[in-house]
Amino acid sequence: MLRTIPGLLRHAVAAHPDRLAVAFGTNRLTFQELHAAAWAEAGRLAELGVEEGDRVGVCLRPGVDQPVTLLAASCAGAVVVPMHPNLMASNIRHVAENAGLRLLVTDASRVDELTAACLTTRVVARPGGALRT
Repeated sequence: MLRTIPGLLRHAVAAHPDRLAVAFGTNRLTFQELHAAAWAEAGRLAELGVEEGDRVGVCLRPGVDQPVTLLAASCAGAVVVPMHPNLMASNIRHVAENAGLRLLVTDASRVDELTAACLTTRVVARPGGALRT
């Protein structure tokens, strides 16, 4: 039986909707909240042109946004390319070019820097709950 990340998330929601799924500092999400946030963001990724099989880079500082975005990309059918948020722009450009990223999601503070570095990849910010270009 093929198990997908979105399928495993749906299973967790069905079994334990109110159980804690993600915690960072004082921010907490239950499985039900994580599921809703990931699918809402998957819709926003689709609005940005992400299609099944596209590669989406995720370069976010630790926090609840990070797992939501990783799951959202998977729910959108994308191949997730996680990157450490402390990588230099030149290293991120190298990964983006070699992986053929369609989109790179990062913190708002790095959008300008990474847009300048990653000329062939669209860079968007994910500040606390909503993707912005």
